[in-house]
Amino acid sequence: MTLRMARKKHLICAVLSAFVLLGVSQTQAFGQIMDIEILDTKGYRASKLMGSPVFNESEEKIGKVDDIILTREGMYILAAQIGPFIGVPTKIVLFPFTRIEIDEKNSKIVVMDASKDQLKKMAAFVYPQ
Repeated sequence: MTLRMARKKHLICAVLSAFVLLGVSQTQAFGQIMDIEILDTKGYRASKLMGSPVFNESEEKIGKVDDIILTREGMYILAAQIGPFIGVPTKIVLFPFTRIEIDEKNSKIVVMDASKDQLKKMAAFVYPQ
């Protein structure tokens, strides 16, 4: 057993001992944690969104999901591979999730304010090495 594992074991024992001394059952203590997780489980798995078609508000297919990025500031960004269509080569562009609507019924992602003219003007994103 490593020193790190031993410390974790001692910490867990200390926490459980404190619960016993305070008269709190394991169910009460850990049940509260579980209740919080259950309240906020509405969301989307990034792995299930990968490759999903991406449309603009005009219902034009503009590309597919390439990746989902979490910034250090806690902002989610959708990286979409768009194109090719007239005037727009295949490239990856970024959209903040504030511009995204996920249509669960039709299994597609809609980006607000993403006309083909606007997409032409967007800079291509290159993943850092």
